[in-house]
Amino acid sequence: MSRQASRLDPKKVQYKRILIRRQARAKLESRIPKERSKYLHESRHRHAMNRIRGEGGRFHSAQEKGEQQHGAGSEQQQSLQQSRASTPRAPPRNSEFLTLTYGALVTQMLRDLENVEDVNKQLERIGYNMGMRLIEDFLARTSAPRCMEMRETADRIQQAFRIYLNIQPSITNWSTASDEFSLQFETNPLTEFVELPPDLNNLRYCAIITGCIRGALEMVQLDVQCWFVQDQLKGDNVTEVRVKFIRRLEDAIPAGED
Repeated sequence: MSRQASRLDPKKVQYKRILIRRQARAKLESRIPKERSKYLHESRHRHAMNRIRGEGGRFHSAQEKGEQQHGAGSEQQQSLQQSRASTPRAPPRNSEFLTLTYGALVTQMLRDLENVEDVNKQLERIGYNMGMRLIEDFLARTSAPRCMEMRETADRIQQAFRIYLNIQPSITNWSTASDEFSLQFETNPLTEFVELPPDLNNLRYCAIITGCIRGALEMVQLDVQCWFVQDQLKGDNVTEVRVKFIRRLEDAIPAGED
């Protein structure tokens, strides 16, 4: 009986339970951070910080908040209008995109084809296909009527350069028959930061422009020739493109539909 009583000594049993509870409590306290945050939810804290407070830290009522926002909104609108008036208008994004990607396109074509004449033909073909598609967008934007003479056509080409490349070439050197003229570019976004190496002197870097003019005019039944007379990449003061009228194309009717 004495051995059984010693095994069931209540003091020893209570002491063991105290140790177990201490270990459990220490384990729980280790999970609790020593420095607790001042707020429970981050979103509620940000909302409270963004709310407008008045004197003594009191939040504004809905009416006070509306009046203050109305006054701030009018001042902000005036400052925005002043900044817009003083800031020059940025060029269209399509011009920037074409400038950044055109150089990479020509470089890749030189690596693939290895022949400068083949690159010139390919650039001309790309521009021709672009012009056949751009003419539809141009006519939809401007609602321009049909050109009855080449001087009207030259004005439309000048307008197209202003819309799509944010440049306005000057129309000069008209022929006596008014069937041939030149487009002179003082600045060309395609040739910015571009230098041709000596072994690529025969490369028509901007052949896409002449192809685009040919493709667009062919879609309105005008057959023309386009070529470069001067090129800034080759040391000239300006870039000059010559446009010559060849003939007016007839509307082709498919066989069996006449």
